Amino acid sequence: MIAGPIFSACLSCNPAGGWRVSFTMRQAAQNKSPSVVMAAVDPRAEIAKLSFLLGTWREIDIYEKSQFAPHGGTGTGVYKTVWGPGGFSLLTDFEYEGPQGKSTGHQVLTWHPSEECYAGCGVTSAFPGCIMITGNWEGLKLVLFGEFEAAGRRVGFRQVFSDIEDRTMLVRQYNSIDGGPLQLYGTSKLTRY
Repeated sequence: MIAGPIFSACLSCNPAGGWRVSFTMRQAAQNKSPSVVMAAVDPRAEIAKLSFLLGTWREIDIYEKSQFAPHGGTGTGVYKTVWGPGGFSLLTDFEYEGPQGKSTGHQVLTWHPSEECYAGCGVTSAFPGCIMITGNWEGLKLVLFGEFEAAGRRVGFRQVFSDIEDRTMLVRQYNSIDGGPLQLYGTSKLTRY
């Protein structure tokens, strides 16, 4: 989000696909404080709903046959998530090895009050650029959306966190290649160390 005394702009992901940019013009004479402009939802309470992600997790993956894993395959990784500054975000570092090789990365996830969704970004050693992420709860499942480019292809993804327990959870990732239909890419079982 970019904000100034006259306008604010926000880039967000439309769950139906694609990105949207929202511009809001403000009258300088209004001179409202940020607490008046901010949504009534407490951002710390919303990000606290993701506290199940805190800690160090071991991941074991099973990949379906796809354009990026023609023979399917398996992978393993370690994810460590901590609170970000002020308790408004989660910061994750990871190391991973799978059919595409080894990678490391970082992810930031926070609550976006005006959009009423989770928002963040991730970077990885597997390819350049920033992966913009948005998401929300669908019942008892946390669902994150994003899009990135890899090997000259545009990949949209939907990650579904389910079966969330104190020491285990499942994550299923569905990918859309170049605007095609979402297909199951892989299933991850995470176990807390």
